Amino acid sequence: MFPDGSLPFLAVNSGQGYDGRLRGYNDLGEAPCGGISEKMPRTRIDLPDRFVFSTDIATRIYDINYGGHLGHDSVLTLAHEARVRFLAEHGYSEKNIDGVGLIMGDAAIVYSSEAFYGDVIRISIGIGDHAAPFFELVYLLVNEKSGNEVARVKTSLVFFDYGKRKTARMPEEFRKKVIEG
Repeated sequence: MFPDGSLPFLAVNSGQGYDGRLRGYNDLGEAPCGGISEKMPRTRIDLPDRFVFSTDIATRIYDINYGGHLGHDSVLTLAHEARVRFLAEHGYSEKNIDGVGLIMGDAAIVYSSEAFYGDVIRISIGIGDHAAPFFELVYLLVNEKSGNEVARVKTSLVFFDYGKRKTARMPEEFRKKVIEG
């Protein structure tokens, strides 16, 4: 939640609050480096039209790296925790979605600002691309105190039959309840 009480998905869609820009980077993705602006290729994660779930997670001491801020590995761990909570809200787990499980196909992270020990991070989840054997989740991590975007994460999740050790089709009930929700 932003200081004005709005949620990230409302702010993104309404033009209030978070403005969609990465702090410290201009519209061309140029970052200041020692007073000289150099172009750095950036992975881009577009936000979905709407978010379907949000949860708050406080950063823990083991989330903090030697630089004194939230570590890259912990960003993915926080997204994982949010995903588990999202699935549980629908009565699912990563090992059992109507008889099949999930495996991670890939993950991408784009960093926007630092987070520190004790910061509460609002993680909002939206549905990305989807087809028969997979779906994408897009995560927006926002620091509750500052209102700054911390990171965006995108994960591609593949339905997997652990008994047969092969990919599976997306369960119809899951598609109706979660994807089309």
